[in-house]
Amino acid sequence: MKNRSVPADIVLPHMIYRDVEEAIAWLTRVFGFEEHYRYGGGDQMGAQLRHGRAYVMIRNARGAEKTPDEAGFCTQSLTLFVEDVEQHLERTRVAGARIVEELQETMYGELQYAAVDLAGHHWLFSRHAKDIAPQDWGAVVAEARAALPGADADGKKAINLSQKLGLFQEQWTPKVIAEMNDYQFKLVKIQGDFVWHHHADTDETFLVLEGTLRIDFRDGPVTLGPGEMFIVPMGVEHKPFAEHEVKLMLIEPRGVLNTGEAVGERTAQNDVWI
Repeated sequence: MKNRSVPADIVLPHMIYRDVEEAIAWLTRVFGFEEHYRYGGGDQMGAQLRHGRAYVMIRNARGAEKTPDEAGFCTQSLTLFVEDVEQHLERTRVAGARIVEELQETMYGELQYAAVDLAGHHWLFSRHAKDIAPQDWGAVVAEARAALPGADADGKKAINLSQKLGLFQEQWTPKVIAEMNDYQFKLVKIQGDFVWHHHADTDETFLVLEGTLRIDFRDGPVTLGPGEMFIVPMGVEHKPFAEHEVKLMLIEPRGVLNTGEAVGERTAQNDVWI
């Protein structure tokens, strides 16, 4: 059976905005969505938008609900597949949207870029570039996990940092490799200058694996070499810098943005696992 009010058959994302009418205008103008219908009024107002065969539901925030920009962090990302992703990027850029990841071909075969909308929701726009098997870029298909070298009958396996670092090339985009309680272990490659920022609610651990890292503070820098670690205290403003590429591990609670309170072009998508 088909339902004209809910045309989607697989998944239908729901997102909140502070002003649905403003969101409709922005999403249609910048990302190329079309309005299907709207309903209700006041804080009960919502709408359904479509882009090709994809549909999304949006509504006004209610009560204590916050948009990603208001909350200071994003908890999810939506991928929309578009055939002419290059032209879509130019449209988005000309419209003034914040591009947070330039167009690139990923190791898993997607040509994609990322942008955030007026409320801070993170969007990926993608086109299939190659047909690549998951195991060809380092993923482990569930059925084969127990058969991995070094794995026991429960599929346990040591995490090889060199192998994980070989799975990505992009810089300033932390990748999660493990979790312990509420803390995540992230690998990241950096080169050049970052932005001044702080983390209001947590300390942050830097562990250098390769290269030389300088962490600037308002009262002077700290320099770390391979095998050295430094913990930046909660609330302390800092700015990492690397003259040449540095590979390092970050240890911090789940949900912490790489730019802390300074959300901008350097802000990376959160909770990306490899």
